[in-house]
Amino acid sequence: MRYLGIVLLVMSVAVIAEDVFYCSDEQKGIDEKKFEMHFFEDGNISIMLPGDYKHRIYSCSFPWKEMTHYKKKKSCVNDNHNGYMFNFNPDNGRYVLAKGFEYVLGEDSVSVGSCAKSE
Repeated sequence: MRYLGIVLLVMSVAVIAEDVFYCSDEQKGIDEKKFEMHFFEDGNISIMLPGDYKHRIYSCSFPWKEMTHYKKKKSCVNDNHNGYMFNFNPDNGRYVLAKGFEYVLGEDSVSVGSCAKSE
């Protein structure tokens, strides 16, 4: 019985720990990029981009903290320090993903699009 209580506690924390969003680029082309984003209660997010083998954690802050109408917006950087930056507006689902090092290497570096919360 004790183990059942522990299992239920762990499962309840996992259920309320995150919201899942499905995102896609608005740029039209041959390779439409889609990815999954997890929005955690601590304010951080994780993203699994196409070609990744695991979710990558992004530490987020709230831009313009003194302006209350920006309070829910996210400005995030990848914890791997790879130059990836992600800005997200949960009110309209729009995002910008910038990949700093890819620009330096001559590859596509900015993606814009929108995310929808899974039901």
